[in-house]
Amino acid sequence: MRPTQPDPTRSARFDPTQLDRHIEWLRRLARGLVYDTSLADDLVQETALAAIKTPPVLSDGSPRPWLARVLRNRAAHAARTASGLEAAKSVRKDELRTQGPQGESQAHGAIHELRTGQTLAELVLKLREPTRSTLLLRYWDDLPPRKIAKRQGIPLSTVKSRLARGLDQLRSELDSRNNGDRSAWLLAVLPMARAKSGAALLTLGGIGMQAKAITMLGAATLLGGTFYLLTPTKEAAPVLQDSVLAVETSEPQRQVASEPVGRGALNGERTALDADLPSASTASPSLDAAPSFSHTVEGIVLGADGRRIARVPIQSSSGETVATSDANGRFSLDVATARGQVECAKGAANWVTVRPGTFNKEESAEALVIVAASVGFAGVVVDEWGAVESGIDLILDLPSDFDSRFDESQAKSIRRDWRASTDAEGRFLLEDVPAIAGATLEATRGAGESVRIDLPMESRQDLRLEFSSAPIPDAARLDGRVLYPDGTGAGGAYVAMGYETIIADEDGRFALDLRATGSATQIKAAAVGFQPAQLKSDGDGGNERNSWPVSPEIRLKAPSLSIEGTLVDSEGKPQPGARVWIHDATDFGVLGTFPLIAEGIAGGFADPAGAGRSRGRLAAAEEPVNENSATGAFEPTSMLPFVVTDERGEFKFDGLLDRSYVLNVMGPNLSFGMQSKPIAAGQRRQRLELPEGRVFPEVRGQIVTRYGRPLPGVNLTPWIAALSKDQNVRGGTSSITRFFYATAAKTDAEGRFTLKSVPKRYVEFWIAGDGVTPLSKSVDDIDDPLNFMIEMAARIEVSVEIMDPTSGIDRVTAQGFHDEPMDLVRIYADGSSNDSSIAVENGRTGVFALTTDAATLTLMRGQEAVEVIQLDGYTDQVQKVVY
Repeated sequence: MRPTQPDPTRSARFDPTQLDRHIEWLRRLARGLVYDTSLADDLVQETALAAIKTPPVLSDGSPRPWLARVLRNRAAHAARTASGLEAAKSVRKDELRTQGPQGESQAHGAIHELRTGQTLAELVLKLREPTRSTLLLRYWDDLPPRKIAKRQGIPLSTVKSRLARGLDQLRSELDSRNNGDRSAWLLAVLPMARAKSGAALLTLGGIGMQAKAITMLGAATLLGGTFYLLTPTKEAAPVLQDSVLAVETSEPQRQVASEPVGRGALNGERTALDADLPSASTASPSLDAAPSFSHTVEGIVLGADGRRIARVPIQSSSGETVATSDANGRFSLDVATARGQVECAKGAANWVTVRPGTFNKEESAEALVIVAASVGFAGVVVDEWGAVESGIDLILDLPSDFDSRFDESQAKSIRRDWRASTDAEGRFLLEDVPAIAGATLEATRGAGESVRIDLPMESRQDLRLEFSSAPIPDAARLDGRVLYPDGTGAGGAYVAMGYETIIADEDGRFALDLRATGSATQIKAAAVGFQPAQLKSDGDGGNERNSWPVSPEIRLKAPSLSIEGTLVDSEGKPQPGARVWIHDATDFGVLGTFPLIAEGIAGGFADPAGAGRSRGRLAAAEEPVNENSATGAFEPTSMLPFVVTDERGEFKFDGLLDRSYVLNVMGPNLSFGMQSKPIAAGQRRQRLELPEGRVFPEVRGQIVTRYGRPLPGVNLTPWIAALSKDQNVRGGTSSITRFFYATAAKTDAEGRFTLKSVPKRYVEFWIAGDGVTPLSKSVDDIDDPLNFMIEMAARIEVSVEIMDPTSGIDRVTAQGFHDEPMDLVRIYADGSSNDSSIAVENGRTGVFALTTDAATLTLMRGQEAVEVIQLDGYTDQVQKVVY
């Protein structure tokens, strides 16, 4: 065991050359204190100058407490002054004109700044190609490295190395011209960071300099929020919006894949599976021609408390007519389309749709519309010091007991959510959101910290969400640094140890909380464009601080590799639109409850949606958590990276380690599938040829009840699990499933269906529809592809209400006729979730579904069975159990 040693980084004088890491944070803090952006920039400049002239001695390794104190003091001083800093600047200008030597000294400082600006421009223009062009594309055209790589036809890693090399040359030249005194030219460039106008930048650049080069230096290199010239920089992974209809719970229950459907219910986009659920529209009906009505939709309007609501105007997605709910919350709406959605009419005073209803001419079930009073919120998100946080995701969460409030089935309603992001000033706006008692608003940072507040029932414009994280005790804190192969800090690198994954700062520094890492004996590090590295402990590892070096450094390995190839059929014809992903990916760590793979991080793929929130939930959980998530894979992520073949059938998979890989391939609409032989990373011109005879040209069949009655209008959706991972996480377990799916086939009046081009391996079928409980079947179950018979049990719906609040009954389970456990299912129009039990909240479960194979319900108090209830068998009415 290594003895405990003092950490020299915890008490040392601040290095001014590290100031660039904190400039953007200072600017956000200033803008959180004052609304005048010019005054905020003045405060930042004066605070930075103070740090350079008199570097503070740091007791805890971070300069931010000192910087925040200086900035706040200067802001307070400005507030006490009658005209703030503007008056002070006016006095200084007068002094410059009248006070002789002092004025001359300030004038000399201005001249030094101008000359430094001219030098910067000259140095950039003297850089050799292609470094100069790459710098100009990055800092003049403001192109991210990925786009530069595509434009110049070079690897992403080459772009990054050119940027690092060019900025390093500029730093070295400026150091050399100032006799190695970096603070000399740093003092000169600090005032330039406030230059905004082209005139000011041209002045800084000097006579004869090209405007583009000067703007690049001023607007990007100096004004981009960090001083790029001070330390090497690396790009963080791009952030992708991953709109997912996920089924996620934090309850200790089992959950399987939700019904694979399109994303229209979430963000308005259409997919092949959205045919039955047209996107909502509030367009007014044409006045030029009378609409041709197809049929009448019957439905019910409920409030967020489960009560029926009168006088709510309702309109269909195609917007022909408006109906108003009666005293019993019922409405009858004439529509021109055979299927679609219904919701609050456009301009409905004070109402907002919580969950739209759906209708289908071929089905008799009533549409269910849930509404609430409409409110709006605006506010700001700040960090621990009060600095505004830009780019923060916020989501409005419905209360945990929301589903239990309703006595009606929600099989004809669609789930929604409400999201927002903070702007550059840390501000957000949420308009037309529901006022629901118990709803919360949560903001999440990329590293996983989150803050949650209860939403008021009335509109507010002054909401404030403030992150606060308790400091890590010294005995559990492990400070380290991730380095690129050249020894520079790997900003934005991922660091994983056991159950914990964090993101390093701009200089590659990180602080691990050993209390959250479990018994891990190694630390892993990965970054975009590089192969990962690891550091093993000197002792038993885990949360023993003495097992690790005082300030461990992890140096990344060589740049990551890629595989390039072409996908063709047996006749050599290119196959566009096919997904390609890794069969044997390299585990890296877990971010919250989501697994991350090394290739996903090195390839620059975004983190899975919800990973940050799940990390925050785990950290705050007081009891063991079993979190489950099953949804379609709509976008590639660092958990499941994939690429799609282009029109020539070509693909390129980046972020690979120096080893061989087996690749999975699945055609568009799951029309074919294959696995490659092992391919060594770094290979180009690989030819993947689809084998013959691996696809059923056609699958025909019939879906019937247990008694042989045909089931019309049932959807049969082919899908394949691209990722299925069960793992231990901090304080519990996690089960993750991500799948690709194809267009559904719908059974006709005789329950018959036809599917075209179905792979003979890997594929599953998700079967769901009106009157049945979702069922999954495998392609392996097909004996005769032209007579694929599927038998399903009918659906029954049940709700439970506990009248005695002292009974302690907290959940319900279900059993079959031989006491075998049965799944309990929440069914919505856009999906479903299966659980081994349903929670009792406020004495209610709400409506859930079973099959006619279920015989009994058991009311549970913890692990104790309180009462066994006999079910009534098949009925098309909700069976309400009152105890």
